[in-house]
Amino acid sequence: MPLITYKGNGQYKELAIFADEDLINNKIALLTEIAKSNKQLNEINGRLNEIKAEYDKEKAVNDRLVAMRKELYKREKAEELKYGNDGKLLCKKAQIELCFSQGKSYEEIALLTEATPTYIYKVISNYKKKNKITIEKPTQSELEETIKLGYHSRMSIEEIVALAKVSRQYVYKILKKNNMPYPARKKK
Repeated sequence: MPLITYKGNGQYKELAIFADEDLINNKIALLTEIAKSNKQLNEINGRLNEIKAEYDKEKAVNDRLVAMRKELYKREKAEELKYGNDGKLLCKKAQIELCFSQGKSYEEIALLTEATPTYIYKVISNYKKKNKITIEKPTQSELEETIKLGYHSRMSIEEIVALAKVSRQYVYKILKKNNMPYPARKKK
């Protein structure tokens, strides 16, 4: 069977079909086959458009449900705060300080108070200074320890990178910081 191609208009630039010898010699039959294939493509496009429309409707409903759940969550938390503070809703600054003292993360505080990250950071920084809260940073991170352990085990840079799951540049930085000569590359 020979291959027939033609240029079409619309979304499809080319369409290829296989035809019998008789079909190639009979122009009317050939045009009929091409029309049938165009009809099938149009039906497929119509069904795809219907599916996309259904998906868009479901996505819109889901987005509304997520927004409603978020609003309900905020209201529940506001009621909890009122209940915990003798029926009074605290100002935004007091809410942030209370949430921080309860150990909530910055993301949770932003969700509950609808404050900007910059404002939350300022309030928490002032709260830490006012209450003399210091957070001690560890002297060496676990990643640094892992890199050093890999180095002392005579691993190659590639092996250390795979072990610590960090970039090569970070491994080199830690080795340089600790005055450790770079290990030689293993030849394959």
